[in-house]
Amino acid sequence: MCTPNDDCFVLVIKTDSYAGNFERAMCGYMTGEYGECGVGDEEAGIFQAECPGNYEFEDLITRFPDEHGCHRPATMWGHACTDVAIFFESRPTDDQLSLMRDRARKFAAVTDPRDRGHSHITISGFELMEYLVKHTENKVLSWTEDE
Repeated sequence: MCTPNDDCFVLVIKTDSYAGNFERAMCGYMTGEYGECGVGDEEAGIFQAECPGNYEFEDLITRFPDEHGCHRPATMWGHACTDVAIFFESRPTDDQLSLMRDRARKFAAVTDPRDRGHSHITISGFELMEYLVKHTENKVLSWTEDE
């Protein structure tokens, strides 16, 4: 699981399944983008085949390092790790959000989440969040030039 270390927008896909089994594949299918590890590249190929010439997400998606230093555009999210979070440098347009929601539904309908509890992923909703990282500045010591 990775946590943003800069301000960004986060699209959260709320599901009923453990998202660690499919979050990067879902991101690839929804946006055509995947991380340094290569997981999701097959699904990104499906995106490119079904949405030829759509490179809108290439500059919009941002990536953050996971606990191993691998930069990824998506992670599992939420208390129970059943949600998928995709990171964006700026707010996606309404058309982009609509496309991603449609593609998430298609992906969920045909994907076995491999969690032994479900044969496919059920999506209960979506949220777009603005994620703000608080930066504080506290003076610890100060000297004048003649000290």
